[in-house]
Amino acid sequence: MEVSSSNSQEEVGGLCSHLPPYAYSPPIECCVFGWGVAEDGQLASSSSDNVLSPKVVEALLGKRFRGRGFGRSPIVAGSRNTMIVTSDGEVFSWGWNARATLGQGHRNIERKPRRVALPGVFVQQVTLGGWHSLAVDSDGQTWSWGGNEYQQCGLQGPPSTSRDVLTPTPCLVGLRIKQVAAGGMHSLALTESGEIWMWGEPWGDFSMTIDRRPRRIDTTGDFVRIVCGAFHNLALNDKGECFTWGINNFGQLGSGTTNYATVPEKVVDLEGVFISDIAAGGWHSVAIAGDGSVYVWGRGEYGRLGLGDKSGSSRLRPQKLKGLLEGHKVVEATCGGTHTIVVTEEGRCFIWGRGSFGRLGTGSGQKDCLSPVEVKLPGGPERWRVISAAAGGRHSMVLALPDNGNDSSSSNYYKYNNNNSSMVSGGRNNNNNNNMPWLTPPASVHSMRSEGATAATGVTEQQQQQQQHQEEEEPRHSVENFGDNSTVTGADDEDSTEDEYNSEEEEVGGGEEVGEREEGEEGGEGDNAVVLGGGGGGEEHHEHHDDEDDDEEEEDPLTPNHVRVEMKRSRSSTPAFGPSAMWTEAAGDVNEEDEDDAEMGKGDDRRRRAMVSSQMTALGLR
Repeated sequence: MEVSSSNSQEEVGGLCSHLPPYAYSPPIECCVFGWGVAEDGQLASSSSDNVLSPKVVEALLGKRFRGRGFGRSPIVAGSRNTMIVTSDGEVFSWGWNARATLGQGHRNIERKPRRVALPGVFVQQVTLGGWHSLAVDSDGQTWSWGGNEYQQCGLQGPPSTSRDVLTPTPCLVGLRIKQVAAGGMHSLALTESGEIWMWGEPWGDFSMTIDRRPRRIDTTGDFVRIVCGAFHNLALNDKGECFTWGINNFGQLGSGTTNYATVPEKVVDLEGVFISDIAAGGWHSVAIAGDGSVYVWGRGEYGRLGLGDKSGSSRLRPQKLKGLLEGHKVVEATCGGTHTIVVTEEGRCFIWGRGSFGRLGTGSGQKDCLSPVEVKLPGGPERWRVISAAAGGRHSMVLALPDNGNDSSSSNYYKYNNNNSSMVSGGRNNNNNNNMPWLTPPASVHSMRSEGATAATGVTEQQQQQQQHQEEEEPRHSVENFGDNSTVTGADDEDSTEDEYNSEEEEVGGGEEVGEREEGEEGGEGDNAVVLGGGGGGEEHHEHHDDEDDDEEEEDPLTPNHVRVEMKRSRSSTPAFGPSAMWTEAAGDVNEEDEDDAEMGKGDDRRRRAMVSSQMTALGLR
């Protein structure tokens, strides 16, 4: 194993210690981009068509978001849904919601961002699992919601009889938590004292009696970071050492074998490498060294490891990424089921893995990328500084800031002036259009800021407030509006539904080889990939897959069998939502037919959205 060179002052999470100010406190000019599958609303688009190249999420224009920090990303992507945390600690969610994963008190698909039901709670971190969600607030209290049949929501008392938890509910009461992680059907929490707690399905534990209640699983209490894959976990201690446990059928534990583990065990071949951060995907794992180099291991099919290996071999030991990433200092990594994204210190973004359905954002080709390629945001990557990225099941998201061409290493790069919502670079206010002409609002937008805002909107402030009040009074969509097929099957018929799926698409047999290619699954990422057998040994597993039609239905690692069947049944019968609020090229000309504006566009936020929208149009990014 090649040893990573050391930083002069190595510390876990040190890669986040010297980020430019815009990464800590993203200004109002930041934009969210998404691409990949949109059929479940995960891209916050009114269309269900796949998006093959990065496209701005217009519903989020004019919002300020939390900055990135160690163990905390402002935007997270689940199997078929997405969440983002604002600068004032609110959480917005959208996408697939048949299991109440969005935390909005219902089970309808949401194609536009809406607030999670956490009134009065300042959220520090949020995470998405297979079909449940977790959040930590500023007081260290953990909240959970969504699917709960494996007790992955960690509710106290006797085992919950509720299959779904519709709204955020406190859990782990009495423990001060600083970080949470959600897996396929299990959850992790890290206490402020460095202890790891786990609950839900205990992957890798095949004892006759299974305990799904919250319990402490570590023995040292010196951990500082946790992440979950679909069925495995990674943890990082304060010495920069990486530990793993859980399912290991593709070497995702990095132990050199395929033996499962029920407690944290140290990853092999990283002696002398100080690990600063970690990430986990469906069946693969990533570690970032203190010098910004990247190590990968686990399932290699479709190039998700980025090693350039056409054979798709799984790697049971960490491998250092080379090629395009050499010379770049990676500060963030995020893994989906079959693809991986990293962000560098200078705000560049690289992606690799399976290309079908547009999840890599490379355009119409949709080819797999076996090695890292740069994400090209509209206008070219040199026009943007990526703050954070999120890789979902079949979609990708990034939060990015327009680049004014200044040196990002400067301590005064993109200082944010909260008083006038402007950017200050090098001590000079950019409202004079010296460095960022596309961020200077046109005269019509300046008129919006004047009292009454009548020049830009054609209505008075009082009329706007009256219209907002009427929108807020409109009743929300209910599950009944969309027919029985949009609801979740009850607990009584869950087994029969799962059996139906198994009989149609799943072949289960004992002694299945790790290297076998599973049929009818997304990049080998279906539930068949969970080999419920003892692990073997060996250094490398070879996987072969024939060329497939990328338009086939894929399975993702974080969605269980019975839920997939429900979605297949409901998609054809669930009507699409009405047209989204559209932005015209004229600044301030806002169509407010949709009730989304009541959620996202109140007061100054609406004006700022119009301003940023017109700026993007002027830049040619729309």
